[in-house]
Amino acid sequence: MITRTQLINLRKQIFGILVLLFFQCLIANGCDDLVLSPPEVGLGLEYQHWRNGNIPWSIHILKVDRSRDDLKLKAVLAQDKVLGLAQMSSIIASMNFANEKPVAGVNGDFFVIDEKNSYRGDPTGIQVSDGEFISEPSNISFWIDKNGNPNIGAVKSKLRVILPDGDSIDVGLNRERKDSEAVIYTSRLGDTTKTNSGKEFVLECEGNNWNPFQIGKKYIGKIVEINVLCNTLIKSDKIVLSVGKEILEKFSKLRIGDQLEIVTETQPDLSEAITAIGGSPILIQDGKLMNFDQGDRHPRTAIGWNDKYFFMVVVDGRQPLLSIGMSLKELMELMKDLGCTNALNLDGGGSSTFWLGGRTLNSCSDGKERPIANALILVRTF
Repeated sequence: MITRTQLINLRKQIFGILVLLFFQCLIANGCDDLVLSPPEVGLGLEYQHWRNGNIPWSIHILKVDRSRDDLKLKAVLAQDKVLGLAQMSSIIASMNFANEKPVAGVNGDFFVIDEKNSYRGDPTGIQVSDGEFISEPSNISFWIDKNGNPNIGAVKSKLRVILPDGDSIDVGLNRERKDSEAVIYTSRLGDTTKTNSGKEFVLECEGNNWNPFQIGKKYIGKIVEINVLCNTLIKSDKIVLSVGKEILEKFSKLRIGDQLEIVTETQPDLSEAITAIGGSPILIQDGKLMNFDQGDRHPRTAIGWNDKYFFMVVVDGRQPLLSIGMSLKELMELMKDLGCTNALNLDGGGSSTFWLGGRTLNSCSDGKERPIANALILVRTF
């Protein structure tokens, strides 16, 4: 026979279990904002979560006061390497922020996603982190100069190697090399070059150090090793010039001890860029709206600004009961309505991630954070 006291205690236990299951269900379905405390929003920041149930849309917006010297945007790599992927939460948790605190972040550039590709994780566009030139521009770029001024536009790489006979050869930086190309690899790529054909020249810097490798510099490198087997180990104090088999004739006279000049230029000149990241397409430039068809709706990420504010925006998508995403035209109109005079589309889809105040706030379309290649992180300096 169950006593009245035992029955009351049993009911309390069952009620507690049901409440716990209810909250777990909310979290599993992307409703953690109903359970967790509101995100931390400090001075100079304004966070808004827009919901439109008629379409439906779920939009996360962070408005950042550009006049505050203690708030800065930084481009960071997953795992601190070109060939690395990690979730936004892990990227921020693993960063070594000296005198800085991460307060917000959105995912960055498009990247090589094919699991069978040795260069999986390579951002498709430019990457400059704290002034270090890590990945060459492919076309459209977003960058911030030393005075904190944001810029947007097409950027062309003029990175080249000048041989002892004066011949100038265009080269790539920290990416997959084709047989008809030459590419420079720094230790930011990873442990080895991942190549399987051609010839590779290990270079030691003469005079000043490679670290950091920067835009607008001229370096003199002395050949200290030649590797015909490729997949060369990349040491932190060396760089590797990898040459495809179709253009080896141009490098046939090089010997150990020879010196090469490396010129790190871009057009326009980004030598004063502290932060740079790739994206595409431009949505708004100098107040001019770009021309887009209505197109398909997907999760979207964008960075925009005007004279007073930055806007970090993520639109959820591919979730019919929550948010169906936006077309590029709709995203452009959103950024215009926010007051942006310039705006750039970043990687979207399952990569779209909005992090603020210690956690990811948006509902990622994969059901969880997708590992990404790089991110734009807002930090507060102290």
